[in-house]
Amino acid sequence: MTSRPVSHNDGSTSVVVDFGSHSIKAGYSGEELPKHVFANRVGEVAKDGKTKRYCGDIDVPIPDISVLSTMEKGVVKDWDLFESILDFTVKKFVTKDNDLPFVLTEAAWAPTEDRKKLAELLFEKHQIPAAYVAKSQVCAAFAHGKSTALVVDSGATHTSIVPIIDGIVLKKSIKQNNMGAHHVQMCVERFAEKKSIDLAVWKEIASKEKVEPGSKPKFTKQCRNAFSTSWLCNQKEKLLDDCVRNVVKIATPAELKDEENQKADSKNKKSYEFPSGYTHTFGFDRFQIAESLFSPKDSFPSETGISSLLTSSINSCDPDIRPTLLTSSILVGGNSILEGFGERLIADMQKKSAPALKFRICNSGKSWHNDWERQFASWTGASILASLATLNDLWITKEHYEEEGMRMFDRKCY
Repeated sequence: MTSRPVSHNDGSTSVVVDFGSHSIKAGYSGEELPKHVFANRVGEVAKDGKTKRYCGDIDVPIPDISVLSTMEKGVVKDWDLFESILDFTVKKFVTKDNDLPFVLTEAAWAPTEDRKKLAELLFEKHQIPAAYVAKSQVCAAFAHGKSTALVVDSGATHTSIVPIIDGIVLKKSIKQNNMGAHHVQMCVERFAEKKSIDLAVWKEIASKEKVEPGSKPKFTKQCRNAFSTSWLCNQKEKLLDDCVRNVVKIATPAELKDEENQKADSKNKKSYEFPSGYTHTFGFDRFQIAESLFSPKDSFPSETGISSLLTSSINSCDPDIRPTLLTSSILVGGNSILEGFGERLIADMQKKSAPALKFRICNSGKSWHNDWERQFASWTGASILASLATLNDLWITKEHYEEEGMRMFDRKCY
C-alpha cells in the first residue's frame, strides 16, 4: 500500500468523511473512491456495570449485544453513540505523525446546532488542525460537474429532493418522505411472511440439505439463545437487502398494466436462494414489491410517492429556474440503484410535467459505473472539493475556532 504525504494545512491531502444513516464512507482527498466503507452502527454490551462498544460492521455474534444506529434521515439522533463512531473513524487516519485536516458532509437540512457539537469533538477532543463541513447533496452535484442540480437522494431511511442553484441549497423547496431502502426491505419481509418463507440468517443455520427449487427446506437452527435479538435484526436487514438487490425491479406504469407481463413469463422470473436452502422463484410479484415507493396511496396512505415528492419540490421553486432544474436531475443514494428506478421516475415525470418542460436524469442508465457513482456521489464530490486550491481560503482552523467559535462555520460553510 502506498504511503500518504503528510499535510500541514496546505490542502494537499485531507481526510474526507461522508456520514450516511446506513454507512460511513471515509478516505483521502483527490481519490475516486473511499478507502473505508463501514456500517454506521454501534454495538453495546453491558457487563458488570460497564459498557463495551463495537463500531462498524458487527457480523460476528456477541452475547447480549445491542446493535444501534447513530443517525436517522441523515441527522444524528444519539450524540453519545455518534461520538463513538466518530472516534472509530478518526482513529483510522489520525496518528501522532500527521496533522491531516478533515472535510465532512452533512445533510442539507441538518440543524446548525449539530455543527457546534461536531466542531467540539473535532477540535477539542481530537485536536484536528482544520475542518470544513459541506452539504452532502451539493457534493453529489459537484461529483457530476454541476453547481446547479435537482438531487434525488434515496438512501436507507428516506428519500429527499434537494434543489441546488449555483452551489446554494434552496431549503424552502426541500421535500422528504420516510421511504428508502429500509421501506423496500420491509415490503420484502411482508412478502416472505405471506409466502411462509423462513428468513433465518446464515449464522442461525446449523445444518441443511439440498432441495429442489420451490421445495420445502430441510434445515436445523442453532440455539436461539446464542444470538441477541438486536444482532439478529441487524443481520436480517442485510439478508433482506441482498434479496432486494438481486430480485426487486421497479416497473414503469406501462409494464404494470401489461397483461402479458403479469403472466410472469421467463424474462420476468428470477430465483433467490435463502440461507435455509429454500429457493423461491419470483415472477411478476418482483415488480410489485417496491411499487409503494412511487404509488403509496393504497398501502401507505400517509406517505408521498417519489415522483409526487419531486413535483412538489419543483413547484415550490421559482418558475424561472424550473426548466434548468428539471433537465439537471441527479440520482444518488443506495436505494436509487434499484433496477428500473430512474426509468420509472422519468416515465412518471413525463406525465406530470407540462409539455414544454423536459425532465432529464444525468445518470439514469443501469451500469456498475452508475451504481457506484450513485452510492458514493457525496463522498466523491467532497473528495474533489477537498483537493481544490480554492478550499485553502475556506478551511476553519483550530485557531479560528478558538478565536471566533461557530461564527466561522456559519460564515464559511453554507
